[in-house]
Amino acid sequence: MSLNNLLFLNIFILLELFFIAKGEITTSKVDCSELEKINKELLLKIEELEKRNEELEEELKKCKRKEEDEEEEEEKVDENEIEIYNNLDSLIIENFEEFNLLYERLKKNGHIIDFKLLYRKSIDGRWAKDFHRKCDNISHTISIVKSNTGYKFGGFANNKWTENAFTWVYDDINSFVFSLNLMKIYNSTTIRNEKYHLGTYSGPQFWAFTLADDSGYTEDDHKPFGDVTQSIYHDGNGHFEGFPSKYEINGGKSYFYVSELEVFQIVYE
Repeated sequence: MSLNNLLFLNIFILLELFFIAKGEITTSKVDCSELEKINKELLLKIEELEKRNEELEEELKKCKRKEEDEEEEEEKVDENEIEIYNNLDSLIIENFEEFNLLYERLKKNGHIIDFKLLYRKSIDGRWAKDFHRKCDNISHTISIVKSNTGYKFGGFANNKWTENAFTWVYDDINSFVFSLNLMKIYNSTTIRNEKYHLGTYSGPQFWAFTLADDSGYTEDDHKPFGDVTQSIYHDGNGHFEGFPSKYEINGGKSYFYVSELEVFQIVYE
């Protein structure tokens, strides 16, 4: 029974007791049998009231316990998360809220002990081969892009990157893409569709956005992905749940340049 109902019953019973006493006991002519009847009714009402009070007290205790639990949950700090965040070497993740969005999703795969920076475009090079040099044969990586329009998005891959393959990964159900501006996670669908691409001229390319050199073979006659117009996929929803078709992860623009790219290895216990 809800607290409102219990309070209503208590008030109703008190009023009833009051009117019984006022209307019956104060009557000038009341015989003993009538008084006895009224007394029994009053005792029954009092017993019922006491029972209702007990129920109310129990409900109040539960209510207080729930409030205390909620307060404790709010105050509870994931010390591991705080430590990793304080040691995070990122030029793209700007605050704890952005980090927490990724951390909360990634910890579903296991206990995280580190975000280890593997590659940064502005330091390690703008070519896909630079990304492969730093990131190949390493699993559990999260790639974070900052576009020239200031939008930040990326993806997580369980599989190891490799420079020798030219294929899409289909079956990584733990992969996901995300938007830090929108604070959204788009989880992998269970449909066997392309999730991300492994290839010689491709950076960490997901079925949400491209990060690839200009179909290049050498640095002499082609541009690196850092200088090439990249694109947002318009049909990612069959690959990642709820992925928008309006290019919203890049502010509604279908094309972008890579201002910065960081790739971290998520180190699990």
